[in-house]
Amino acid sequence: MKRILTLTLALVTLLGRAALAQSWSVEAMDTTRSSAEGQRVRVNLATHLPAEPVRHVIVSPLTSATSLMQPGATKTNAAGPWARGAAALAEGGVALVQVDAPSDAAGRTLSQRPAGDMQADLQAAVDKTAGKFPGVPVHLGMFAVSGATLDAAARVRGVSRIIVASGTFLDDRERSLKHIKQPVLFVHAATAQCDAAPLLEAEQLAHRHGHALVRVGYQELETTPGCGANSQHALRGMESEFAAQVTRWLDGGTPAAEIGSTPAHVAWSEQLLHYDVPGVLGTHRLEMTLWLPNTRGPAPVVLFNHGDVELDFPQMRFKRRIREMVIAREFLKLGMAVAMPARRGIALSGGTYPRNFSAADGDPTYKARVHAQDVLPALDLLRSRPDLDGQRIVLAGQSSGGYSATYVAGKQLAGVVGVVDFSGGRTDIKDNSGPGYLNRMMVNGFAELGRAVKVPALFIFAEEDSRYSVQTIRAAHEAFVAAGGRARLVLAPPIGRDGHHVYLMPDHWRAALKEYLAELGLVPARPDETAKEPS
Repeated sequence: MKRILTLTLALVTLLGRAALAQSWSVEAMDTTRSSAEGQRVRVNLATHLPAEPVRHVIVSPLTSATSLMQPGATKTNAAGPWARGAAALAEGGVALVQVDAPSDAAGRTLSQRPAGDMQADLQAAVDKTAGKFPGVPVHLGMFAVSGATLDAAARVRGVSRIIVASGTFLDDRERSLKHIKQPVLFVHAATAQCDAAPLLEAEQLAHRHGHALVRVGYQELETTPGCGANSQHALRGMESEFAAQVTRWLDGGTPAAEIGSTPAHVAWSEQLLHYDVPGVLGTHRLEMTLWLPNTRGPAPVVLFNHGDVELDFPQMRFKRRIREMVIAREFLKLGMAVAMPARRGIALSGGTYPRNFSAADGDPTYKARVHAQDVLPALDLLRSRPDLDGQRIVLAGQSSGGYSATYVAGKQLAGVVGVVDFSGGRTDIKDNSGPGYLNRMMVNGFAELGRAVKVPALFIFAEEDSRYSVQTIRAAHEAFVAAGGRARLVLAPPIGRDGHHVYLMPDHWRAALKEYLAELGLVPARPDETAKEPS
């Protein structure tokens, strides 16, 4: 009887601890600041406690634009691994305090709020947490934040260590985080299909500043791209392994280089390449992103040439890579490698971006020829790689990049078997006016290209293009064919936005592209013979 009673008490104790480890308590807290309307800002805190003595506390700000919790609630509804991994963290003696969106969030996410406001809210949460757990180290746990947000959060006093899950570092290629004194751990899904959070930028940022990085691998590839709560980006299903590595690191141990399915399986590898082009004085080093498909043997490759980039574009302001994932996925899922060079002055490519073009240019192909100077050496680099088939190269591009790609195809280079032009031409717009009824410069340019291009071409345009009238588009295609070129024109109806951006809407051209590539012998003709589509 005594033995039964002892076992019963032990079971009750274990059940009580398990219940406690699964419980949340939510309370409201006044911050140290006022809203723009002069009202005191309030923030809700959700605390999850371990059954054992608390050894660490992680304060984790939610990225949401609206409140996800209320006082008296029993759970939170947050994306990312922190709330879902709270029970696993608790097993290691780690308490989690989640910081809700403030009362003046006004629909702004964490990264969209003023840095000073975010710091004040986090400082209040850290101070309150430190008061509740005296002598226990307090850390920051963040999800899907940019380098700028990490930079601001690291200035909060009283924080011992920082963990960033699935950081979004596209615009942080030149950002210095050297002032951050706390140790930082990045945890990143190598197989995730979230366009805002590529692994390459996380690896570069971690390497540049000596931060630890854990790569998370999944056995199953994601079927659709996305950054939602159920995606690999949010580390769905990896809560226990995530919590184990975080706890180990907080205890002073070295985290594993990879967790989950190891070595991390990737849908396709993403690499950053460099090559040199001649400049006025010396040379300029340009960069190019290359994606390899999940296939065996040397892959056919498409070289995609980007359109014009304005000063306020992130590729100029933040040196973001040229990374058109809508285009890349369409070719990758068909088993083709994709290369996207950044022309001079764009991203981290050296030199100055040329802008001395005019609608009155006497030579209709002048602009295409200038841009081609940055594309031709990229072809040489691609041909030198054993994992690429240098005899099966398709040139492609959008806007000025598509026009230039067609020009390069006219040079009849070895290995180039086709060209795809997405809305590429020469516009006659002047002083913010709309395009003319018939742009003779563009028509003449396509006639000249038609005489030079000997490979089959695919032209993809849409009506209501802000740069060219539909009459100009049709006339340009007709001039190309009349001059001896072989080209199919896909002219999509109005797409609900500027037709110049039809390249971002593959539903309007996917079937035509597959048919074109099959005719070139680059992809299987039957849909069921295409390469496995990882995303």
